[in-house]
Amino acid sequence: MKKLLSIVASLGLVAFMLGGTVAMVSAVSADKVFVCKYVGTPGVNETLQGGGNPIDVSAQHDYVPGSYFTDSQGRSYVLAFDTGQVTPPVSDCPPPAGAPTTTCDSGSGGSVEFPGTIPPDWTLTINPGSHVYTSGFASISLPAGDYTYVWSFGGHTEGSSSFTIAVCPLPSPSPSPSPSPSPSPSASPSPSASPSPSPSASPSPSPTPAALAPKPSASPTPTPVALAPTPPETDTSPVSSERGTFPLMLVLLLGLASFSGASLVLGKRR
Repeated sequence: MKKLLSIVASLGLVAFMLGGTVAMVSAVSADKVFVCKYVGTPGVNETLQGGGNPIDVSAQHDYVPGSYFTDSQGRSYVLAFDTGQVTPPVSDCPPPAGAPTTTCDSGSGGSVEFPGTIPPDWTLTINPGSHVYTSGFASISLPAGDYTYVWSFGGHTEGSSSFTIAVCPLPSPSPSPSPSPSPSPSASPSPSASPSPSPSASPSPSPTPAALAPKPSASPTPTPVALAPTPPETDTSPVSSERGTFPLMLVLLLGLASFSGASLVLGKRR
């Protein structure tokens, strides 16, 4: 029994805590919320409104974070409750549902895509062909051509516009790479002009061999030479030589004796 009472008391405490949390959330949700404001028509030309998105507005009873609502200014997205936190950045806002984008038809059909979030209860009608799409129309395959489309809700037109799916151009053959030009050789510096040689004195003309050769003098007329008489042949033998020398020595001795005698006589007289 005590255990059962303990369990009941615990459940009551949990219920009280949950009730307080719900009351706190209700109080916050009834206060303010951050919303992202858009202008234009979704699926046609919708853009984020300028002026400080997201903005802090008074919350209504049906404002739930993560949902869209429409007022007199256009569509809005509830980003978060304002609990005193820093204002979220604009990048937290979902992208707008702007104009569609297309891809070309390469033979098997092109496509049209609608960016952003389209209201889930809107209907898309594409002409020609009266193609009607109520869901899954983020990307639609279509052949090349010009089209119009209409967004409607409950039989009321919300917006309309047009788009074109073009034929893909044929791929052009890739040009063959042109050879890269070879670098032109750099101009070699022209050699400096060598000084012109000073003119050398022109050599005097060499005399001709005839001028260099001395002229032969006239040979003198030979004078007749008198022939000397032939001397008698002298006897060159040794005996003849001794005979000629002896008389000469005798003369010399006699002269010497005469001189000595004269000197002696003079000496006695003194």
